[in-house]
Amino acid sequence: MKNQRVSMQIKLSVRRTEETAFSERVKYIEIPDRRGGYMVVVDNELPIDYSNYRYSHDDRVLYLNGAGVIPRYRGKGIYREMVARRLNEAISIGCQIAVTQAKKGTS
Repeated sequence: MKNQRVSMQIKLSVRRTEETAFSERVKYIEIPDRRGGYMVVVDNELPIDYSNYRYSHDDRVLYLNGAGVIPRYRGKGIYREMVARRLNEAISIGCQIAVTQAKKGTS
């Protein structure tokens, strides 16, 4: 219980605006030798899914950092497809391990 309180305090103390979060992601994507990236699914110009990932320094491990699908598009296999795409890309560069985490009730 104490760990959960500390976690919540940290999360509440580091809230960022959407602009700041977006700016950080853009800066990361523009790094020429970054070790991961972001994927976005668009339906008629509406972003409906995002997912991000990174690789270990030796490209042996893929870390699935986060993903989400907007509510009205859930249950259509979009999230599953994004996981498959990230896994297939990882396999193509020789990754041997994939690591992810999930929040109960959302995955």
